[in-house]
Amino acid sequence: CSDQKWGFFHESFYDFSNARRLYRLGTPVAAYLKKGGQLIELRNQLRQSLAFRRAMDLHGYCEDLEALLADPEIRFHLKSATLAFLRGLADPCSEEWNVIEPLIEAAPGSDLGRAIFNLIGLTPTGFNRARGSGALARWVGSSDPALLNSLAWVLVQAQRRDPEDATPFLQQACAGGVEGRRFAAAVLNHSELAASRSTFDQYLSLLAEGLFEGGGQGRGTPWMHLDSIAVKKPEWASEVLGLLLRRAVQTGASRGISNAFSADVGILNDDQLDDQVIQRAHQGAPVAFFHETWQSIVAIVVANLDNRAEGGPPYRDEIWRSR
Repeated sequence: CSDQKWGFFHESFYDFSNARRLYRLGTPVAAYLKKGGQLIELRNQLRQSLAFRRAMDLHGYCEDLEALLADPEIRFHLKSATLAFLRGLADPCSEEWNVIEPLIEAAPGSDLGRAIFNLIGLTPTGFNRARGSGALARWVGSSDPALLNSLAWVLVQAQRRDPEDATPFLQQACAGGVEGRRFAAAVLNHSELAASRSTFDQYLSLLAEGLFEGGGQGRGTPWMHLDSIAVKKPEWASEVLGLLLRRAVQTGASRGISNAFSADVGILNDDQLDDQVIQRAHQGAPVAFFHETWQSIVAIVVANLDNRAEGGPPYRDEIWRSR
């Protein structure tokens, strides 16, 4: 009895003995599963057979592995059990990776393809194999939407474990043109931006291009990011606020709009602003907040100032009223 679960020695011993018997008879694992009706209770025998063959005959084991995963007649629950076995390995080898890599590229959007991407994204050893083989770098340059969607998920998982693992691939994507930068933005959109300065700098670069804006519909993505950043790194949040202010001023000026907070500018309109984030930034990092925002604030005041009033200052502006 372990963790309030009962197990019986004879069941494990039977699975081991059966795995040894099948190996000595030269019976392929896939053929045995098909003959047994591919029932759910065969999954334990499947795992035992794979473990036994991996220890005894790596080449033959890899042939079994490929037959199990590539055969369309093998039910998915058995393919899933096969991948679960691979996920549990502490030392996956290149031969195993050579089996699963072509299966991903053949059908990245299939149930099997997504399950293999789960293996890569959720296990550091799987990610390291994919990185070491050059597959991740190759996939970054792909035009297959299904492959890129799964790859983005993998990089999000890697970034959350260790931000530096994802950084080279995001840099590669950004160097590949507009579509590559959009891909990088999609990854960063779900990443922990306050965990790494290099990740945050990539975010700032893409934010400067407007790749995170919400199209004027409700609160945009930059503000959802800022809520987390302002708590952990208020000085970084100040940088984002300063960048957004500068973009709003420049965009408004290019459109002949003096009010940088106008919905027609679409960057800092009322629906987008989050007072709590702004307060956290200036309270947590007042010096950084001042340096990042004051020039833009002065520019906004000047652009909206009504200095025609008789009697001199204080003058009124349309944003903050009297100054």
